[in-house]
Amino acid sequence: MEGVSEQGSRRYPRTFRGLIASMIVLVVVVVPLVLLTHWWSDATREQANQELGLSNSADWRGTVRTVQNAQGQEGVHIHVVYPRSLPSGWYANSEPGFQPGKHPTWTMNFAKGQSGYVGLELGPGSARSLAKKEIDANPKAGGRVRLGGELGGSWTSWSDAGGDHGYSRSYQGSTLLLWGPRDADVREFIARLTAKPLR
Repeated sequence: MEGVSEQGSRRYPRTFRGLIASMIVLVVVVVPLVLLTHWWSDATREQANQELGLSNSADWRGTVRTVQNAQGQEGVHIHVVYPRSLPSGWYANSEPGFQPGKHPTWTMNFAKGQSGYVGLELGPGSARSLAKKEIDANPKAGGRVRLGGELGGSWTSWSDAGGDHGYSRSYQGSTLLLWGPRDADVREFIARLTAKPLR
C-alpha cells in the first residue's frame, strides 16, 4: 500500500513550477477565450436587437413626461431638454437623472455601438465647472459657435487632449452642456434638442 501511495504521488507532482505553468495557461488561453465569448455575445445581441427594431434603451420618454408634468411643484423648477428624436442606431443607455431641489439637475446619456456616446447635463454652476466634471480636468474653451435647432444660437465649444468635444450655453437660468468623443455626434444631438411638452 505504501508503494502504491508513493507511485500515485509521483504521477501527480505538485510543484511550484507546475502551479506557475497552470496559471500561465489560464491567463494565456482561458481568459482571452472568456473575453472573446463575452464580446461576441454582446455584438450578436446588439445586431439581433437592431434587426428586430429593439435596443437596450431605457424608457427615457417616460421620465421626461414625469418631470415635465411635475414642473412648478415643490422642488421641481427646471425646464428639461431632450432630443425630439434619436439618430439611427442610438439609444438611451440609462434612465435620465433628475435631482430636484433649489439647484436641480437633469442628465441624459445616449450610446451607439461600442464607441458612440453623447452626454447631456443641465444644472447649476458655470460652463467651465461642468466641462471640468464631464470632459476633462483641464478642458480647453474654444470660441463661440452658432448651432442650429430649436435651442440653437451661440454655444461655447470645449475640447480636451484626448479628442472629446463639448458645447455649452446658458438656458433658463442653468447651464446646458452636451459632450462626446465625436464632434459630429454632439452637434447632431444639439440640432435635435427641444423643451416642448412630450406627447
